Amino acid sequence: MDRLLPTAQKAGATPICIIEFCHRYLCNGDIVYYNLLMKYNCNVVHLPKVFSPDECIKISNLGKSLNAKPALVHSPDMKKGGVDNKTRKSNIAWLANDPENEWIFTRISKAFKDANESAFGFDIDFVEDIQYTSYKRMNFFKPHFDTGTKQSLSRKLTLSVQLSEPSKYIGGSLNVWSIEGVQSAMKGVGDVLIFPTYLRHQVKNIYYGERECLVAWARGQHPFQ
Repeated sequence: MDRLLPTAQKAGATPICIIEFCHRYLCNGDIVYYNLLMKYNCNVVHLPKVFSPDECIKISNLGKSLNAKPALVHSPDMKKGGVDNKTRKSNIAWLANDPENEWIFTRISKAFKDANESAFGFDIDFVEDIQYTSYKRMNFFKPHFDTGTKQSLSRKLTLSVQLSEPSKYIGGSLNVWSIEGVQSAMKGVGDVLIFPTYLRHQVKNIYYGERECLVAWARGQHPFQ
């Protein structure tokens, strides 16, 4: 499948200074962060039932077959990532863009396209390999951003797909700091949340069971300027 997405009309770039600022103020809840949200595109888009329950079971089985490994953490100062169980604890695997997974990439690419055209207007043209993530008991991901390192500056949008039935786990909410305050992702199976990569977000601690999800990123040819 061709992962090139139609380029939306450019809507005003986000300067690199907001990304640097976000990392400086990570986790401290400074009010200035919210003042910055007032200046830039900080929409959060919820798309219900992008995947059916049966499709989510199929994706879950695929993810479980991929021998997921402990997730790594990257920072602006790191040349490559490392395991940091104080910041992030989960297991991940990667779905390659091959014929078996083409239908997943097609569906996610369409979700990115629809959300981008309706809410963001970023220049996006490529979807990375998709991450399968499993959060089990006492797993979490502290507040962070999906851009800011040299390798991630061209990331424009983050997408999360809920794979697990909400009755199968306790905790594990995906929270995003947006212009409307902290928003939690819907927990319906197959629901999707999309937001700019420069928004702070977290996955709260899992107290029981397992939460599975897909995470994807849409990139643009040029980083935010």
